[in-house]
Amino acid sequence: MLERKIALAKIVLSKLADDNPKRWIPLMKTTMRNCGTPNTFRSILSFLVDKGYVEKVDRGLYQITEKGKNFLKAI
Repeated sequence: MLERKIALAKIVLSKLADDNPKRWIPLMKTTMRNCGTPNTFRSILSFLVDKGYVEKVDRGLYQITEKGKNFLKAI
């Protein structure tokens, strides 16, 4: 379970790593190709926001934080 969560976190953070904020729908579609359900995506995105790896910059718009970049390098 933890390995899967880390793998999905890596997918989301990788999509955000170019420092360009991304919309929720494209992030979800990319992640769903690897996990299959919108609930799983919502769960992982919520986890990343709660831990400070991703921040919401506008309605439905997310970007990676410095903490997220460091976490991505570690995983």
